[in-house]
Amino acid sequence: MKNIIILGNGSREHVIKEKLAEHNVDMITNPDEINKRKNVDLVVVGSEKYLTDGIADTSKFPVFGPSKEAAKIEGSKIFSKNFMRVHQIPTASFFIPTSKEEVLNYFICSDTTDGTIRSPCRYVIKRDGLFAGKGVYLPIGMMELEEVLEKIDGKFLVEERLLGTEVSVMGFCNGKDISLFPQICDYKRLSEDSNSPNTGGMGAIGPVEILTPEELEQVRKHMLKVVKNLNFVGVLYAGLMKTENGVYFLEFNCRMGDPETQVGLNLLESDLYQIMSDCLQKKDIDYIKWSDKSCGCVVLSHTSYPVKKLKEPVPIAFGDLDRDISVYFASPIIQDSQPIRTHGGRVASVVCKADSIYESLERIYNNIHKIRYPGRYYRTDIGLKYLLSRSTTKRNLKIGIVSSSKGTSIQKLLQDKEKLNVSVEVIVANKQTEIQSKAVKYDIPYVYLPVKKDRKQYFSKLANILEVYDLDFIFAVGYSSIFPPEFCQKFEGKLLNIHPSLLPNYKGFFNTNLHKKVIEDKNIYSGCTLHYVTEKVDGGDIALQRQYKLKERETLDNLKNEIQKLESETIINFIKIQQSLPISYKKSGVNIEKGDEFVNQIKDEFIGSFCGIYHIGDKYFGASTDGVGTKIELANQHNMLENVGFDLVGMCVNDLIVRGIKPEFFLDYIAMDKIDNTKLLTLVNSIKRACSVAGCKLIGGETAEMPGVYRYGCLDLAGFSVGTLNGELYPKTERIKSGLKIYGIPSNGIHSNGYSLVRKLLKYDDYDIETLLKPTKIYMECFEIMEKHKDSLLGMAHITGGGLIDNIKRILPEELDLEIEVELKDEFLWLSEKSGLSYRQMLRTFNCGYGIALIFDDSYTGDDYDVIGKIL
Repeated sequence: MKNIIILGNGSREHVIKEKLAEHNVDMITNPDEINKRKNVDLVVVGSEKYLTDGIADTSKFPVFGPSKEAAKIEGSKIFSKNFMRVHQIPTASFFIPTSKEEVLNYFICSDTTDGTIRSPCRYVIKRDGLFAGKGVYLPIGMMELEEVLEKIDGKFLVEERLLGTEVSVMGFCNGKDISLFPQICDYKRLSEDSNSPNTGGMGAIGPVEILTPEELEQVRKHMLKVVKNLNFVGVLYAGLMKTENGVYFLEFNCRMGDPETQVGLNLLESDLYQIMSDCLQKKDIDYIKWSDKSCGCVVLSHTSYPVKKLKEPVPIAFGDLDRDISVYFASPIIQDSQPIRTHGGRVASVVCKADSIYESLERIYNNIHKIRYPGRYYRTDIGLKYLLSRSTTKRNLKIGIVSSSKGTSIQKLLQDKEKLNVSVEVIVANKQTEIQSKAVKYDIPYVYLPVKKDRKQYFSKLANILEVYDLDFIFAVGYSSIFPPEFCQKFEGKLLNIHPSLLPNYKGFFNTNLHKKVIEDKNIYSGCTLHYVTEKVDGGDIALQRQYKLKERETLDNLKNEIQKLESETIINFIKIQQSLPISYKKSGVNIEKGDEFVNQIKDEFIGSFCGIYHIGDKYFGASTDGVGTKIELANQHNMLENVGFDLVGMCVNDLIVRGIKPEFFLDYIAMDKIDNTKLLTLVNSIKRACSVAGCKLIGGETAEMPGVYRYGCLDLAGFSVGTLNGELYPKTERIKSGLKIYGIPSNGIHSNGYSLVRKLLKYDDYDIETLLKPTKIYMECFEIMEKHKDSLLGMAHITGGGLIDNIKRILPEELDLEIEVELKDEFLWLSEKSGLSYRQMLRTFNCGYGIALIFDDSYTGDDYDVIGKIL
């Protein structure tokens, strides 16, 4: 354990502290204290000011940061630009004026080769020195230019303004080499208005894919010029602009960016102290690993930022934040027995790491409003433009509308549906309004379904209508009825409502009363919220929000019109983003987490393993039950039921086999809307054949005809298997330890899990149906493995729902983890590419080519099976 000092107290420094938490870490704000300390192993400097003042040169302890000379790369814009010019690092053209008059004359007296007048809006004014991200000015005309020149004193430069996409690239440096962070996009403007003030940063996302691998390598080579020529040690930051003509360097910083650090370090998997130590000792740093997840950060500030801070601090209150949310405060005031307080400015960074950028931001925006203080402000559009820029692959989405209004906020959606590659399948209204004429105009099926006294029957009819269309999303637009809980549950993840406020503000308000209240309350901002519908009115998860800044003398009519415009944009933006997002198992209608939560609630000594074990006297019995999921829908749709019995039997008996239980007998349950003897005979014969392979007998079952429960032509089936233990019971969990290898027995394709996702993908893309419907393999060979390796075999896992990762974890001691490495091939490669699921998500959803996992002790040295991972 090392003794570490972090110089600084902002959000950036707090995330650094978190990454060094296994050491003794002390945060201070006075650099004079450092040399008074004893036994300090490392000083980590947050702010550029201390580095440009030369703390790395004057400290008697090792400082992770550049020397005073090297820190000039940020400390002086003029030094930095001249360095870039000398070393041929691409940057915008610039000049260093000797007076303010020279600048004015530069624009007034045009001497351009083509005779055009120079406009200040095409240039940037940058002050020389450190100004906490606020020394850059972007005048839009001569008047603004004169105002800027009045404000500033000292040296400055005039630089050509570049247009394009900004991205930040940081790198750990050891004086001779650089190891880059993932690309990160930060948001410096106070709001999404391009004319709003520059700030220190209002949010960030990463990793982004703005630079191509080739462009990133060129960036690395240019950054290496700084490292080698200035003997730069620490973190070098490059602010870049990707234009139509290439990638240009806007600036260099001599430390980690804020808020980029909040994103970058949450993605870092290697040990931060080790990296810093190796940089200082000029050791190799090519080992650094980064997470394959994504991270978002939204900065909480005060409405007076960036103009001023508060004279008197205000208290901060908290609701219950989700476990995946991290909050890093900036210079908080903490006193015993009092709530945390703030003087405003940038108050805190709210951060979440998730499987995608969209998911991380969605989680943040569903938690950030739980942090409350007077004058709270945050941008609601962090990451939005990037997500929209990625929506180049436009899956056709099927949309339904339910409404009680004119449908003003969906006018643009209806108008542009072909261009958006959206199919509006149906509009259902419970009131006769102008929305009917919109449906007729745009050739959309329309249903008038008025609400009756029997609300249960009404919503049952509404659900049946919507279900017929197999919709991806249903938008409730100006819908005046409250959806009952069972309706919300049926369409969970599909049903959304557009609300004309920034929820949770004005929850329960609507129409004119809401806008009137916003004006009466003298709010600075209003907006709209697209949220998922749950039984809690206006309480579902936020999908997207947009802000509107009220005018000084805002009118009711103008506010209503502006919010309706935002509602229209928000619905369309949501659709565009969804068209290119990964299609997760949850988005296909299956909530694995909810299922796991239920199992954990009922888990006991009998329930929760692959199969239940029960003993009578000295005889042990195993019992399992399962179905084939929505694979039955696909097989039924294509009239390919002849192998479904293998899926049913395999799903049940494989759960017995991995515990060492030999299947003895089997029962089935088949339910249909109407009895179809041809289908029944096909299914039962298939089950019999599968039982023969499994060495058990089909001894009975139940057939149910259930009209009104199952849709026309639909069916379902379940199986029940019982067996006996004739050898050893598995797994031998107490003997499983870290370092052991995980082996796999190949699957016969997808088997019977993940088909809600498979079927959803087939809506947008084609694949060979016979391949997708290959029957589940029955692993009777496991009994030979148990006999052959009875001394070394420790456990077997049947890879079903939850994929490789979750099923193997079921046989591990709680304190252990695992690492899986398999190559995705054939149908699994198709699933990965078409769904957009990350590699880890694939491992948590599908068997990825292996139906059984095996764990042996150290004595096993064979190569009979593929190595697919190891235990950590």
